Amino acid sequence: MLDILSQLWSSIWQSFSYHTLHDFIIVLGLLVVDFILVFSNRGRFNSRAERRNMNLLGGLIPIITVISFQAYLIAINGGVFSLPQTDLQLVILYYFLIMLDSRAQILYGIILSLGLFIYFSTQTTLNHFQLGLGMVGIVLIALSTYYVNMNSKKILGNMLVYLFWLIIWGSSWWMVLILGLRGQTIYNYVALIVKFILLMSVVHYLNYFVRTSLDRYLKIENASKKDYLTGVLNRESFNQASERAFQMFQLNHKTFSLIMFDIDKFKSFNDTYGHTIGDQVLQLVTRQTQYVLSKSDLDGQAFRLGGEEFGILVYSSKVDKAKELAKQVAIRVKSNPLVNEGVALKLTISMGVTEINKTDKEFNDVYQRADNALYHSKNNGRSSITIDQEIIKI
Repeated sequence: MLDILSQLWSSIWQSFSYHTLHDFIIVLGLLVVDFILVFSNRGRFNSRAERRNMNLLGGLIPIITVISFQAYLIAINGGVFSLPQTDLQLVILYYFLIMLDSRAQILYGIILSLGLFIYFSTQTTLNHFQLGLGMVGIVLIALSTYYVNMNSKKILGNMLVYLFWLIIWGSSWWMVLILGLRGQTIYNYVALIVKFILLMSVVHYLNYFVRTSLDRYLKIENASKKDYLTGVLNRESFNQASERAFQMFQLNHKTFSLIMFDIDKFKSFNDTYGHTIGDQVLQLVTRQTQYVLSKSDLDGQAFRLGGEEFGILVYSSKVDKAKELAKQVAIRVKSNPLVNEGVALKLTISMGVTEINKTDKEFNDVYQRADNALYHSKNNGRSSITIDQEIIKI
């Protein structure tokens, strides 16, 4: 027993002897740089397509960092593939796996593990046991990566659960990585896993302070972007999103449409039933709008522009598709009255729809065109949609 413990301790000590502290400090620096790079850009993208692309890029950044760090280790080790310090690279992968809500990391992790397995297979002949071990490792990497990515908040909230999946995920990777180390014993394998757990635990506790600060920042940031009453994005968010959309159109002719609408005779609700009912009207119309957007294939965002006036930016969409979306919103609102003390209060909205075109010199040109179309609807019987002087009654 003492001999086993002695060999295990010797292996653990040896695993930490490869400039670990020096390289771990470098890894912490890389984590900070990657963290700033990813999270500083996440809030800049509002459309569904932009968020998807950001998730793909966010998942790729840790992989690029790992490859770059391995290249650095190879350079300082005389061109030798540095597997003893791979634990440090696993720290980078696991950190972003649990911190980023990017499904792309699942695919990237599988591709990376499969690539390493193929690489090791070409360097030497693997026996049946080693081949089986590597294949099982790849399957476990896929399963554990998927679970950790999908349940990161639950895992972060419980230290025992966190350690459990840390061991499973780290062990899975080393079932593949151990194929690249020749003449290694079970003690070396355990030592490398222990090293990974210890390093990742240090990162976990350092990250606790980062995570809590980030959560507070995101809550404040999200609150500043949304209208407090309805929960949709506010006028400032609309200004920022519309300017980005206009810039994208200028750069690559990426079209978009704008729907503007307000609630017909809204003042009468406040005057007749009080401001509490007026607030409920705003909230109900917002809920119906968000419901239609959630069911639509179009990439749209709703904004409260002020009072009873709202806007919907429909990205990558021609005016005919925006028109259909506007009709769905108007019908949904009209079909769902507000019930007050057993009385159904009928709601209707007037809308204006337009599309960006080449003659627009600034976003305000689009805005004014949609606003004029909205007032054309209001001045011609309300409960209607105006598109290029054409009125569609709802």
